[in-house]
Amino acid sequence: NVTDGKLDLTFGGPTGWVVSAVVVRRAEKPKADPLAAGAILEWRVSPRYPNPDWYPIYQTTTPPERNLASPNTQRWRIVRTPKSGVGLVDLGSNTETGAGDVVYAVATIRSAAAKPATLHLGASSQVMAWLNGESVAYLPNVKGVQRDEFAGRVQLKAGRNVLLLKLCRFWERRWMFYASVTK
Repeated sequence: NVTDGKLDLTFGGPTGWVVSAVVVRRAEKPKADPLAAGAILEWRVSPRYPNPDWYPIYQTTTPPERNLASPNTQRWRIVRTPKSGVGLVDLGSNTETGAGDVVYAVATIRSAAAKPATLHLGASSQVMAWLNGESVAYLPNVKGVQRDEFAGRVQLKAGRNVLLLKLCRFWERRWMFYASVTK
């Protein structure tokens, strides 16, 4: 860290290691992260659906799947992510959710015109994704949220587009996901 124009560095350790060089350069202006620029910041999240036998999400079906293009979200809670960053949604800890629980998250993506775009997804759990009722992605259960676990081309239509995610929690300590749309 640089404070008042002064840079303090401390080196050392019990093994007596040596530093051969330290190079300090003025930082370039940080580039905007495209995932942050296209982050989906507002979601409606369903109540939890128990899945006590831990079936994979592609083997479970619940009422929101009756209308994938426009699920009834009137009783779903609104979740807003921080306005900066990739729009990470925190669904709760392992003490707040049960292993195997399934939830749905829906977001609206507005587009001025019909056009191709790239959908980016990352999650700490299994995810299935539909855009306007069409299946666009499946992510297996991976520990931790990783950048661009899915980055695939999708077709947006002019006006309102509905992105529906189905998430199934297993062992993760924090149950999280993000979605972003870029050119």
